[in-house]
Amino acid sequence: MKKLPNTPVPERCEVPNLRYLISNDCFIVCQPLASDGFIEFCKKRNVAASREQLERYEKLGLFYPIARVKYFYFKTKVERGNGG
Repeated sequence: MKKLPNTPVPERCEVPNLRYLISNDCFIVCQPLASDGFIEFCKKRNVAASREQLERYEKLGLFYPIARVKYFYFKTKVERGNGG
């Protein structure tokens, strides 16, 4: 990692700020994955992961999804009215 002048180093128990992470190349860029894809990504790297573990990490505030998609299922057919 490169060290930039005047870049504050975060405390060990403190969550590093985004500016520090970006300026010190502390991340890799991957395409967003669904939870099953992320679990498979972890398994290929010998990191144990399950859907339950990911949900627990989120509840503990350790790890968050970048987005959550909720699907809605309609039981009745939706039709357009006279206005469109």
